[in-house]
Amino acid sequence: MEENRKMPLWHDARLRLPRAVLPLLGVLLGIILLWMAGSSGEGDAVEASSVNDAETEAYVEALERKIEEFCAEVEGVGRVSVTVSLESGWRRVYGKENSSYLSVSVLSGGNTVCLSEEPPVIGGIAVVCDGGGDPAVRLRLVNLLRAAYGIGSNKIYIAPSQN
Repeated sequence: MEENRKMPLWHDARLRLPRAVLPLLGVLLGIILLWMAGSSGEGDAVEASSVNDAETEAYVEALERKIEEFCAEVEGVGRVSVTVSLESGWRRVYGKENSSYLSVSVLSGGNTVCLSEEPPVIGGIAVVCDGGGDPAVRLRLVNLLRAAYGIGSNKIYIAPSQN
């Protein structure tokens, strides 16, 4: 007779509880681990856009002059004017020298060393030139800029200049 006796409701829920809670605990643990990894003081130290604006402006102006000279050499192109926009600024990664190793750190005091420096990423190039209305000239310029600067053709615009 006792075999036919029903188990109490709490007993049945207790058996299902680990099945429902374990995935939630796993997700919660994952979130906590990601949060701890992102907020640690000894993580990657990347200083983005920390270089002053004057240096960035000088970089853009030099890049524009270089592209103007480069495009002026293309057959069918006359006077050229170029504008470059940046997607991001300078990136510098710093490390702190410890007794027996170099650790990447956000600390700026002590024996901080610049591990690497990456120039700004080009966001787009606009070219206004004599001959920019000719599809063949446009194609040459787009292919030239794609190859030289590694950016997609959707980030390059060629327009004819006013005569």
